[in-house]
Amino acid sequence: MNFYTFLAKIFLKNFQEIELHALGNSLSVCARLAERLDRFKLGKMVSIRTFTYVNKEETEDSRRPSMKKVKMIVKVKRTSEYYDLVDVD
Repeated sequence: MNFYTFLAKIFLKNFQEIELHALGNSLSVCARLAERLDRFKLGKMVSIRTFTYVNKEETEDSRRPSMKKVKMIVKVKRTSEYYDLVDVD
């Protein structure tokens, strides 16, 4: 989790708003990261969207059904306190 927090801080340093994307089993990691950024007042969650993602790639075995997974996109906006809380080079 610390690695993803580190990356999110770098992106928030360079961009006002970022999107966190998660697919399948990684939904909990994405939700925890967004909550962590909000809790430490580095970013504020603007929106959370979820939908079903269908893999449309054709497989060699056409009898297999297409894979369906849940996808989540969380928009996070940098807070005004960001630069006070983070060491900026």
